[in-house]
This record gives sequence, C-alpha cells and structure tokens, in this order.
Amino acid sequence: MPSDHAAPPGDPNARRALLGGLAMALKLLAQRILPQADTALEVAELAARADELAAEAWKLGASRVPDPARAAALQAEFQAFITETAEVSDRAARAAAAVRVVGEAIETHGTALSTLAQAPEANDLAALRAKLRPMLATLEQLPDRIATSKALAQDVAAMGTNAARLGNEALAAQGHRIPATEKALALYRSLRAIGQEAGTIAETLVAEGQGLRNTIGSIAAHVGQIATGTAQTTAESRLAQVVAVGTGTSTPPAGALDWGIGRGR
Repeated sequence: MPSDHAAPPGDPNARRALLGGLAMALKLLAQRILPQADTALEVAELAARADELAAEAWKLGASRVPDPARAAALQAEFQAFITETAEVSDRAARAAAAVRVVGEAIETHGTALSTLAQAPEANDLAALRAKLRPMLATLEQLPDRIATSKALAQDVAAMGTNAARLGNEALAAQGHRIPATEKALALYRSLRAIGQEAGTIAETLVAEGQGLRNTIGSIAAHVGQIATGTAQTTAESRLAQVVAVGTGTSTPPAGALDWGIGRGR
C-alpha cells in the first residue's frame, strides 16, 4: 500500500525536484566534458603553424643562395614543431575519446527522453522514476569512466605518429649531400602534409564537440518540457529554469550528483 507521505502521480513539485536533479547532473557533465572539445583549437593552431613554417621553407628553397643560419633555425623550429605535434596529438586523442564515450552513452537516452516527453507517463512520478533510472545510472558512472579510461581516439592519435614519421624523413634529408634547396623542399613537403592532416582532424573534433553540445542541449530541452509541461525558447534557459526550480537556491558540492531521489527508490 502506498505511503501516506507518497507524492501523488502528477505532483508537479515532486516531478520538478526529480528533474532538477537530472538537470544539475547534465550541467555538471557539460562543465566537465565540453572543455575537452576545446583541444580542437590546439589542433587547428598546429595546422596554422605548419602552414607558416611551410611558407618559410618554401621561401628558403626558392632563394638562389639559401641563408645557412636561417636554414639551421628552420630545422630547429621544425624539430620543436614535431615534438609539439606529438604532445597535442596525445592530449587531443584522449579528449576525443572522452567526448565520444559520453556522446555514445547519452545519445540513446536522449532519444528515449524525447519519446518520454510526449508520453502520458511523464506525468506519473513512479513511471517517470522508472524511465529515468537508466539515464541517471549512466550519468553517475560517466565521470569515473572518463577518469579511468586509457582509451585513445586512434584516428586522432595517428596524427602524432604520422608527424613523427614525416619529421624523421625530412630531417634525414638534411644530413645528405644534396642542395640546400632540396633540403628546404623536404621540410616544406612534410609540413604541408602535417598541416593538411591537422586541419582535417580539427574539423572532426569541432564537429564532434558541437554534436555533443547539441545532444546535451536536446536532453536539457526534454527535461525542461517534462518538468514544466511547456517548451522554453533555448536549451540554456530550459536547463537554468529546471535547475532553479528543482534544486532551489542551494548548489551541490563540486562533483556531487543530486538526483532529487533516493538511490533505492
């Protein structure tokens, strides 16, 4: 028999409290994972730097009498660039893996929540709890999954490997008894290849980061619709309203996930 203190099936306050916890979890997830998508900027900067160095190598190769000092300086810059590319590639590969893990984990839940927002059981608190439990469990596990994951996005990690290979090939040419023009062109060809690959990777990372933002925003939209019964104008305003209504003025400690329900219920 239901408890005398149990919330009625359509109790809007209880529903808002439950969904407020979910909204806060989404907010914490966004704060934690979305900055990792910013590694796309680092990769894009690599592409731009590669183009700048390639232009320098082209100018050097086009000179009738290449400046030995400038050639030595360019080689040093090239070696530093290859090292930096490897480091950025590693960071970007880990960040991309985390973004992909989160995107795959919540995409199915987003679709389910979209259906739930239109279903009659959205007004039934017990049914709502049952429907949301898998999503809550997924969101709760994600921080640990991200923190302990050793996974790399292999397509992104390959950028560093390819850069190292091209760098070794270009630097090997510097030790041969060939004209300075050919040495400069070897650097140019390697830099152009690295720059093109970095540009492609940056575009991929930007698209994936935006896709994750859209997914989180869409889930926030459905949370707001279920909580208030109406659609808001933007995902940000929906999320802010649900958080405010569901959790009051208090803010959970950093890293805490306040679901608004007991774990065993």
